[in-house]
Amino acid sequence: MTSTASIVLHGFGFDESNHDYKVFYTNVASGCSCKVYSLKTNSWKAIELRFYFRGNEDAGTYVCGKLHWCIYELGMIVTFNLNSHVEGVVRLPRCTEGKFCQRLGVLRGCLSVHMFHPNGDLDVWLMKEYGVTYSWEKVVTISFYNDLHNDSIPIPLAIGPNGEILLIYQSSFMIYNPKCDVYQRAQISGRYLQFCDMGMYIESLVSVAPDAEEES
Repeated sequence: MTSTASIVLHGFGFDESNHDYKVFYTNVASGCSCKVYSLKTNSWKAIELRFYFRGNEDAGTYVCGKLHWCIYELGMIVTFNLNSHVEGVVRLPRCTEGKFCQRLGVLRGCLSVHMFHPNGDLDVWLMKEYGVTYSWEKVVTISFYNDLHNDSIPIPLAIGPNGEILLIYQSSFMIYNPKCDVYQRAQISGRYLQFCDMGMYIESLVSVAPDAEEES
């Protein structure tokens, strides 16, 4: 059993209103309290949360200025606004009874939810309009999970222009073609091909370095 004292929720994102990168940190053992680090001021701020929560994942998923954690037992996603420092709630897609929300993600710039069937199939949902519950749309069901005969869970990373899905599986990249219902390992060369986790990034002109004028 995992000790509550060792469970840490964290996240990183950009506060557009204040032009500031921020880090969220809380230890579940601390109850309804967290800390937010501001790169702009180089300081931590203690904040009392309105309610206690424990996400399915340690790292929050950043979308639209907020961090997100899936609380499947409650049928919701808890959010933390990096500007107002206030929690919120996003409802999970309907018609997901009997399925397990393993993790959240960002696909095509939208908040995504990955739901697993008891038989091992994987549904990928996208929230096409952020914050609007009825805008959830199931874009694909990946039925190859059982065929891999392993307890490892595939993680969707990106959707290509023709609908192909790039996934991580057992420290390897795989490409799934939903039109043909086939998958293959991506041919990638390099020295360091073993990794624990992987994520997508978007290039930005907003530097993480402190602004020279603000320093003076």
